[in-house]
Amino acid sequence: MGIQLVIGSVFLGFASVILGEGMDINWTWSFATAALMLSIPATALMVVLWYALLASAPLNSLNSFTFLTPAIGVVIGLLWFGETFTVVEITGISITIIGLIIVMKAPGEGGRVREVRPGID
Repeated sequence: MGIQLVIGSVFLGFASVILGEGMDINWTWSFATAALMLSIPATALMVVLWYALLASAPLNSLNSFTFLTPAIGVVIGLLWFGETFTVVEITGISITIIGLIIVMKAPGEGGRVREVRPGID
């Protein structure tokens, strides 16, 4: 995970230079707090929790929950920033939740379509 973050930061650094953004950092308490919150609980802790969940559940079950990220973001915007839902957002969140329920209620291995490989099966 650390390597992924370093690779991403290299590309962001190049984009910053190309777009003319300055490299100066204004080290205020607000910036330091935001950087700390983004690095420890929002990144490192989430990676540890993801791997702990992977040890106890199959990836296909867990991966479907990642589709809730945009819906959770919209709800956070509603609760903390006073944003309102549009009909499109409500429809999107509803479709996401219904899709997640369908995936979670899907039958086990017995109900899945078997992969057929040419020349093997």
